[in-house]
Amino acid sequence: MATIAGALALAAAALGPESVDSVVAAHAETVFLDTLAVTCAAGRADLIRGMDDGGWWGASESGPSTVLSSGRGASPVAAGALNAACGNIDLLGEGSPVRGHPAIHLVPAVLAAAEHLGSSGPEALAALVAGYEVTVRVGAAMGGMRASLHSNAGRNTIGVAAAVAYLASSRDAAVIASAIETAASVTTLAPWALASQGVDAYHLVSSVGTAEGMLAGSNAALGWSGPEGMIENHFGPLASREFGAERAVDDLDDDGRWTSLRIMANHFKLYPTCSHTHGAIDAAVELHQEGVDAADVLGVEAVIVSGEEEAIYDRSPRNLFAARYSVPLLVATALVRGEEGVISMEPSILEDREIRRIATATNVRRDVTLRGTDPTARPAIVRVSLPGGSQREHAVAAPRGEPENPLESVVMDAKIRVLFADRYGDAHGARVEQIVRSWLRGRCDVAEVSATLRAARLELEA
Repeated sequence: MATIAGALALAAAALGPESVDSVVAAHAETVFLDTLAVTCAAGRADLIRGMDDGGWWGASESGPSTVLSSGRGASPVAAGALNAACGNIDLLGEGSPVRGHPAIHLVPAVLAAAEHLGSSGPEALAALVAGYEVTVRVGAAMGGMRASLHSNAGRNTIGVAAAVAYLASSRDAAVIASAIETAASVTTLAPWALASQGVDAYHLVSSVGTAEGMLAGSNAALGWSGPEGMIENHFGPLASREFGAERAVDDLDDDGRWTSLRIMANHFKLYPTCSHTHGAIDAAVELHQEGVDAADVLGVEAVIVSGEEEAIYDRSPRNLFAARYSVPLLVATALVRGEEGVISMEPSILEDREIRRIATATNVRRDVTLRGTDPTARPAIVRVSLPGGSQREHAVAAPRGEPENPLESVVMDAKIRVLFADRYGDAHGARVEQIVRSWLRGRCDVAEVSATLRAARLELEA
């Protein structure tokens, strides 16, 4: 197979559950659980419940795959699409080494497919890893998305197709290749403006992208033929800043297997905000903890390395979702309310006079030289001006949650536990986490996961 899709499919097919070592499996389990918890918690949003209750997606009590917002069943594609719409409601989903959010697309797809197919937990984890690796390598070949495009859907759709085909075809490389090619030819490319304007339609991007990938993967497994060369001849040139096909396959060994797994270099989120803001938030939190009194702050300079999007510089975002991208507002929130103020992201921050005052006095400056020789680094500096002409500053080499500054396991466990409890209550939330972990470790069937997810929600409503 001479195409990028062919090479990626061979590597994905070679990654069986038995070849995922314990360290990778443990990390992938955290990716799965973190994403599932983020998705479940977002299912409480009226926006998501309205999608489910509207009836357009075909949810029913008897569907094989679970709609997390209601605990009802649906077809695999409908459940995957509905659940994927939750991924960025709170902007808490993990991110890949080439940026973007593979898991908010992959976990809903893999769970829905596994429920339909009866897949084991280790098979599902291997499919997640395979799909993640395909996504990241396509992203590496792209050299970044075009500035006007958002990273959701796009290459993530291609990874979803690979993961679903992996499960549905029992790791048939030809089927996985066809699924990848098909996804690359049909995937949605959405404008960044959907996110920066804070509009509801933004959440359809991950939803539609996941559905496209699931259709491409499942239809390939049914024998549908796909085109060839779509990554290098269509998707890459259309969506990329600087496409380089060799970057998709530069880490294959002589047997066509991946020599390293990029999922191990992902990042997790502590703050429910755009990743581009996290370094500046961390720096502002440190200044707050060091005793800087927000009432004394006369002005702020935030120096960041990523931020071509206008929303990052917006001092007066139009709504709470747009605020999740605003460095001025988030830095001001951290200076006034500390870490917990950013984590909770209460609507009141938009009207808080002190936060608005400091946000208006905040200047955000982009300086890519802070990265040094690491093109993926995201350091930041926050400098505050105080009475009498004095200044205080704090520099962050890597935001919390990045692989260079990982969140402690106790923090990750607490995040997962709190998010499940937020959706289901303490007891049912703990039960969901326990059963999903057991399934992923091969200790129970996926049917028990389905039953637990549905019973937890039904009992809560009762």
